[in-house]
Amino acid sequence: MSEKITKKSDNPIKNIFLRKNKKVSTKTGGGMKAFLSKLSGAFLLPISVLAIAGLFLGVGATIASNSPSGSAGETFGNFIKQLGDPLFGALPLLFAAAIAVSFTEEAGVAVFNAIIGYLIFSALQSVFINPVYDSNKDIVGYKILFSGGWRTPSDLKALIGSSLGFSVMQTSVFGGIIVGFVVQWAYNRFHTIQLPQVISFFGGKRFVALAVVILMIPLVFTFLLFWPYIGYIFNWIGKNSGKIPYGFDSFIFGFIERSLVPFGLHHVFYSPLWYTSAGGDVSVELQNWLKQDGNKILASDFASIIHQLKGEVVISNPNEYISWDQISSSFKPGSVNGDSSTTLALIGVNTNTVHYEINGQKGSKSLFMFIQDELGLKLGRFLDGKFSFMQWGLPFAGLAMVLAAPKENRKVALGTIFPAALTCFVTGVTEPLEFTFLFLAPILFFGFHAFFCAVSFLMANILSVHIGMAFSGGFLDLIVYGMIPILKGTNFWWTIVVGMAYIPIYFFGFYFWIKKADLPTPGRGGNTKLFTKKDYQQAKSNNENNTFGIESQILEIIDGFGGRENITKTANCATRLRFDVKNMNLVNEEKLKTAGAFGVRKNSETHLQVIFGPIADQLRIKIDNAINEIDKNPDFYSDKKEERLSNQQNQIKTDTKLESNIVDEIVIKTPTNGKVKSLESLNDGVFSAKLLGVGFAIEQTDGNVYSPIDGKLVTVFPTKHAYGIETNDGLSILVHIGIDTVSLNGEGFESFVEQGQKVKKGDLLAKVDLNILKEHNLNSDVICVVTTDSKIQPKNIRIKK
Repeated sequence: MSEKITKKSDNPIKNIFLRKNKKVSTKTGGGMKAFLSKLSGAFLLPISVLAIAGLFLGVGATIASNSPSGSAGETFGNFIKQLGDPLFGALPLLFAAAIAVSFTEEAGVAVFNAIIGYLIFSALQSVFINPVYDSNKDIVGYKILFSGGWRTPSDLKALIGSSLGFSVMQTSVFGGIIVGFVVQWAYNRFHTIQLPQVISFFGGKRFVALAVVILMIPLVFTFLLFWPYIGYIFNWIGKNSGKIPYGFDSFIFGFIERSLVPFGLHHVFYSPLWYTSAGGDVSVELQNWLKQDGNKILASDFASIIHQLKGEVVISNPNEYISWDQISSSFKPGSVNGDSSTTLALIGVNTNTVHYEINGQKGSKSLFMFIQDELGLKLGRFLDGKFSFMQWGLPFAGLAMVLAAPKENRKVALGTIFPAALTCFVTGVTEPLEFTFLFLAPILFFGFHAFFCAVSFLMANILSVHIGMAFSGGFLDLIVYGMIPILKGTNFWWTIVVGMAYIPIYFFGFYFWIKKADLPTPGRGGNTKLFTKKDYQQAKSNNENNTFGIESQILEIIDGFGGRENITKTANCATRLRFDVKNMNLVNEEKLKTAGAFGVRKNSETHLQVIFGPIADQLRIKIDNAINEIDKNPDFYSDKKEERLSNQQNQIKTDTKLESNIVDEIVIKTPTNGKVKSLESLNDGVFSAKLLGVGFAIEQTDGNVYSPIDGKLVTVFPTKHAYGIETNDGLSILVHIGIDTVSLNGEGFESFVEQGQKVKKGDLLAKVDLNILKEHNLNSDVICVVTTDSKIQPKNIRIKK
């Protein structure tokens, strides 16, 4: 534990800015890559919420719009719709809170202050945004802070809208993101501040709110000065990007977005286009269209569209065709913009068809086709390309992996690939399949897969597909946002047509490359071959007779770290080796994975974490012993090197996995009291990616942790935060308390069991002081997984409380 104390001054005023920081450091520097990784994780929080909100919005709007006016069906539909609709109006606030969560180690006080900050940010703007009236007392525009300097009131009118009850500039999620960063800085800077005794009550975390309120003042004036110009730029991008011929804007987007997936930075790239005016602003384009002479629109259609975009307009007769002059004084453009936000919001429009008039000629078109043909904005151009390759391309790439395996291994390969392919098809979660071939053949990912993803986006654009997307391009989103609102002009069937073409492209493309490059995909190659128990015993015997008595797996891990001389510090937690190295360029990720690692995370230029699962502790001890042995033998890396490397290559690795028994279902009792969560919700990059196995997490409430099964404790970690349990028939369970809690070195943990002890389901394993974990901003969820080396692997886990 690190402690930094700044010496107090004799000046009580100066003491306000002196801090005492007792926070446990669990992270190392990572530069820009670490920052972007955190930012991507922050963006994923509101995006995941929008997936649920969009589902309610789409289903509710569909029920309401297809029910008779005033009926119970319409009321029920509007009820369902309102479960999701408000979240789109508060999207900037959600992003502000998400930034605070991600950059303050999930401190609840920071989120509270993010809410305060965004409310002040909005309220202060409204003071300096003044309407400009004509002689008829109609609003013709707005003065923002001052007039002049290319700030014409009529031009600024399109930048003003309503947010949380305030008249504000339409900063969209950018405003929320900036507020979030200011709040996280204030929290990290002041949450441990010490004030003079007389006002000490307002010190610490309570001081953060005051700091945030003060900091909002310069931030608001900065936005009032510069945002009008930035807003022009974003609106220009959104308006003109859709005019790039042949849908090439979608092609470029698709290639870059997919290429960023391996780095976890794709959320950073697509968020501006999905949630800001850079992705298009329908309310502004509709306003510009109405300003053209001879253009009119049915008042009820116009009002419904604007209200769904969180704008304002007053109409007197819903059944008349109106021009701009009739509603200009009451019109305020909506705050909802961007490709995803707009498309999802417009699903809630009460009509499927827009009725309009051009120079006296009346016409009607489906909602999305009207926006495309008349307003020149192709909604969905940064969304719709995902459906074809996620539902059809990648799953058949998985089939190619199965059939490329030897016949005797296809059943096992299918057991690995099928769940990932089904998940990809249904939900659009692609990472399990993509990462299978990403590290084996990067050219297959970037040269083949990313290119055809881009082509899919291009084809969706050309074929006028307009499907909303709240989560990803899976079949669920296709049903809710493509099939159900079909009358609004989604043209969803084209994604299936293109998908049918992608089946042979992906299947034969992957099958050919796997065979040609001899890729060790599941069921292929020495790294993934399933050996018998006899093979394992033989390997163990060979390892015992290895050079200097060091197991070949340990030698390969050391080589993977760049050799003995490159390793400067060894440490581990329950599931990872945490090593410091001199030169990160000498680290060989492929060799580490060949030695049994599930994943490699480089946290800085000198520190990396290698995930091995529950055996990490034993491996680290063996590595330390091996290093001591190597240090005693100076010839180890000289004349014995060729012999040692030859032995490694010819021996079966000790991490060779025995053939698993796949069962339909197992029943696991929850190891603590609390709310059950998915592993994905942890967003830690290890448990959430299921690198250690499948399972679940519990948001614990009382600090008591129990055994979820009957079995033997094969691992009790010295820091008391992790327990490995194995049943008589080979089911291996890891119970892990919190994330990065190994850094506490047992502080706050009390263990009631010993390694080798037999336990029954419900026996008390440990008690945890949740307040200590909270003080150190550490996640306290209890994680329960069936480990990857378990002899029993379930298709389904039934959780019993």
